[in-house]
Amino acid sequence: MPDAPNGRQAVERQGNGINVPSPTSRNQRNRFMPSLVRQQAATFSFGHLLMEPLFPKLAQVVLDFMKVCIIAARNNSDNTKPNSLPLKRSKDHLPFYVITGGPGVGKTTLLEELRQRGFKVVPETARQLIKAQQAIDGEALPWKNRKRYMELMFEGCKAQFEKTLHDVRTDQPVFFDRGFLDALCYAALEGLPIDQEMKSLAETRRYHPQVFILPPWKDIYHTDAQRTQDWNESVFTYNKMIQTYRGYQYDLIEVPRVTVQERADFVLESINSK
Repeated sequence: MPDAPNGRQAVERQGNGINVPSPTSRNQRNRFMPSLVRQQAATFSFGHLLMEPLFPKLAQVVLDFMKVCIIAARNNSDNTKPNSLPLKRSKDHLPFYVITGGPGVGKTTLLEELRQRGFKVVPETARQLIKAQQAIDGEALPWKNRKRYMELMFEGCKAQFEKTLHDVRTDQPVFFDRGFLDALCYAALEGLPIDQEMKSLAETRRYHPQVFILPPWKDIYHTDAQRTQDWNESVFTYNKMIQTYRGYQYDLIEVPRVTVQERADFVLESINSK
């Protein structure tokens, strides 16, 4: 017949009716205790806890720890993440491949190389939008009305997706210079609200699960009339792109910093290897 648990074990195991094994050594116990609680626990023994009215003190420690957890969760929340259950991937995927990344990383050059090799390429909506708004002195620009700029960028990407879905009747890859998730990423960067319709469309209108992302490359980075971000913004955008696409369950493949011909070879070999 097993020995009856001592007083310490009995208290540690009664909880909410959940039988949790008690760690048998100080190191094991420390692994299961949050640092805030561990610091408080170091100041008194468990025997004192049973003999003295210290439960209010322990309760306050636990409440303080919970507050820290809530604050951390809020800080780590992401406005770009979908608010539904994880998506189930089907076996068949559209051959719509997104090539994305921060500004000035060589996307357009890579896509032009793929176009010259005979592949269908869908141009970037954001750059076209900026040029069109500059031509008419419009307000939908990232340095004027950012919210309107984001909305038109999203609508443009959506229209491109639908048009390509209607027009393309082939299993050959189609390459997109960014997708509508890039618009959601921009919204997150600028602290703009993302409505439910945008999130739902991002969940249901799916590109191919493989997304090619180009990393920041300082040697080729430069600004122009449409690209006004500095180098630090480029790096920050790249990191946010990773967070956004992974939030919608895409598999990111980083394209190496090599010649454009080698980059195109890498993309095509990655597609053919799957």
